[in-house]
Amino acid sequence: NMTQSGSINKNGKSVSRKRSRTAKQAKAYLRRNGLTVPAFSQIHGFNPKTVYRLLNGEIQGNYGDSYQMAVALGMKTQDQDVTVLLPGTN
Repeated sequence: NMTQSGSINKNGKSVSRKRSRTAKQAKAYLRRNGLTVPAFSQIHGFNPKTVYRLLNGEIQGNYGDSYQMAVALGMKTQDQDVTVLLPGTN
């Protein structure tokens, strides 16, 4: 499970927010769940080489397929609000 991080919203109320996993934590998550990178990739329709690159820190997972991989691994949180600002996404 991802750890919870507390923060305060604009009304002064405490809200919990999930922290993203590090690459090391994502690898451990796959191991704990008995998943190999090829199996994880096949389940999600990802290219295994790109997943390995993400887990090894060669790419950051900021855009496109690598971003979707990072979200699936819990390394990034999917921010639905950003798509409103991007042309061609709504």
